[in-house]
Amino acid sequence: MEEKTDEEKEKFYEDLQNIHNKIPKHDLVIILGDLNAKIGKEDVYQNVVGKYTLHETTNSNGEWVCEYAITNNMKIASTYYQHKRIHTGTWTSPDGKT
Repeated sequence: MEEKTDEEKEKFYEDLQNIHNKIPKHDLVIILGDLNAKIGKEDVYQNVVGKYTLHETTNSNGEWVCEYAITNNMKIASTYYQHKRIHTGTWTSPDGKT
C-alpha cells in the first residue's frame, strides 16, 4: 500500500470500515495483513500502540492503521505486547544493514 495514493488508501479504509460495521458487536474482530505500516512511539497513539514499537516515528501507512484502530477501539497487537527480540524484526538484507 506504500505506493498507493491517499485517495486509494482512503477508499480501502472506507471499504474496511463498511465491512467492519456489518460484524455483530459481540464478535471478536482481528485484522491481519501487511499494510506497510511503521508504528512509532508518538504519545498520540499510545492507547492503541503500546510501548513495544520498533520505530521512533509513524509513517503515513502507520497513521492510517492507528487512526483506524482508534476509531474502532482496537489495539495493534504486534506493538502492544512485548515479543522476544528474535521475533521483532521481519527481514534483513544480504548486506546486513537494511
